[in-house]
Amino acid sequence: MKPYLSTQMTNAFIAFQEGWKVLRLEGLGQIQFWFIALAIGIFAGFTALFFRKGIDALQSFLYGTDDVQIPTQLYRIPLLVLDPYNPSNWRASGWPDPS
Repeated sequence: MKPYLSTQMTNAFIAFQEGWKVLRLEGLGQIQFWFIALAIGIFAGFTALFFRKGIDALQSFLYGTDDVQIPTQLYRIPLLVLDPYNPSNWRASGWPDPS
């Protein structure tokens, strides 16, 4: 059994060497194209991920909180309302409860 396994391993190694030589000498082949496309796709995915993380960090810095959802931040801002009985008087009012 051992000679059969070692023969198969040797044949696989030789096939790998021959394939690698063809890849290097023949230039850009289909397999190289797909490896390059895979690398570009992985790079683009990580770029999008780090861009999103950067935007989250910037929003956290600007808003001063980890919760950067617009509706929850709006409830913290006082709402100025014109008093209908006295048009020259603005008064601060809270936002209506969303629930």
